Amino acid sequence: MDHDKLFALEERLRAVEGNDWFNPMRAAEVCLVPNIVVPKDFRIPDFIKYTGLECPNTHLRSYYNKIAEVIRDDKLLIYFFQDSLAGFALSWYMRLDSVRIRSWIDLVEAFLKQYKFNLEIAPDRTSLMSMEKRSQESARAYAQRWRDEATHVQPPLIEIEMVTLRVIKFFCIYIYIYIYIYILVFVLKSTEISTESPLNRKVPSY
Repeated sequence: MDHDKLFALEERLRAVEGNDWFNPMRAAEVCLVPNIVVPKDFRIPDFIKYTGLECPNTHLRSYYNKIAEVIRDDKLLIYFFQDSLAGFALSWYMRLDSVRIRSWIDLVEAFLKQYKFNLEIAPDRTSLMSMEKRSQESARAYAQRWRDEATHVQPPLIEIEMVTLRVIKFFCIYIYIYIYIYILVFVLKSTEISTESPLNRKVPSY
């Protein structure tokens, strides 16, 4: 048992009236889901730890992928969820009341409510169109970053729409570059002409 989990468990134990750690009835009150039966051949996955700073939706998806073997068992889902938490998030789990958390859905709702301020804001089509190429970023890297961002747009883009937006975006970039080069060439030519004007020519001496 790691330090974070031990500390969180001690907090819950101290919260139990009387702090009678050796009373089985008190121990049952500490457990969020008592009477757990873990399959003998089940191996505890190596979970990615959630500390309270990341997106809760992303963590839930990661947890589902890791715990897929027992995905239909509410008690095991609730029980092993603590193994995917660390720090303050684990302390939050240890303070949960078994009266309120009676199912996996109850835990998910409580988790999302607790960390809703960390929910990722899904990009939309407008933010995708305004996405700029970074100064030190290659065109290939920018295209890949743009496509990765496009996969998170809500509602999802269909493939033809994604291609269309990408073409429009890159067309606008190249138009901007073309106009910039045109203005630069124009300024340079204007400078050359001004230096060759009659007013700037030296009058030959006789």
